[in-house]
Amino acid sequence: MTKEMMSVVSILLGFLNGNFAVLAGETFCPKAGIGASTSDRPKMIVNVPGGRKLLVCGYSEGGGEREVFSEFDIYAVKDGRSSESLFRASALDSYRIKRVKAGVILEEFTRIKTELASLYETDVFCTVKECKRFLPRCVYKKRAPVDSDAVALAKTYLKGKNSDRFPDESIIGELMVAALTGDSEAIKLFEKNPGFKLDGAASETYDEGVEMIARMKKDGCL
Repeated sequence: MTKEMMSVVSILLGFLNGNFAVLAGETFCPKAGIGASTSDRPKMIVNVPGGRKLLVCGYSEGGGEREVFSEFDIYAVKDGRSSESLFRASALDSYRIKRVKAGVILEEFTRIKTELASLYETDVFCTVKECKRFLPRCVYKKRAPVDSDAVALAKTYLKGKNSDRFPDESIIGELMVAALTGDSEAIKLFEKNPGFKLDGAASETYDEGVEMIARMKKDGCL
């Protein structure tokens, strides 16, 4: 067996044993996760205590401080072996990731008009012995009320004035913005579906809003 063939066999055995591969100095994602496969390179590699590396595998856009991550997993790797995913974000989530000495701080955010509003921060920190994900903490700072007629417009659908139309994604988005600025009427529309008939995109946005508002109210953010 040639050296090249032995190298290929060694790499394949590594994947079968749950190890990750390093080819010509390049690190690849250790597992097939939510947004990346074992043929993809990590979007971020962070050296942490204990000789480990944190690998962020998934989707991102932009670069530098403006880089936004979604649909990703975070793994801790050492000596060719990987942990299970320490953190997973869905395609609907938006994060910025800050490197620190002990690991990474994951900043979850949403958009309010033209601003990015931080909602939660989650630490993934490592010691010499282990890497661990900590519980998220609310960092949201309530914004001033926005000038919007989204609530009044949404109610016209419920009263039958727009019964032949659906509230579209933009209207639901405006309702979410109003709710995040503390509009009690907007919040109520997410606490219990008042009878909206929604299409695919609007329904997905509304479900996201229901989950976000419920979570933030439970955590005392709103």
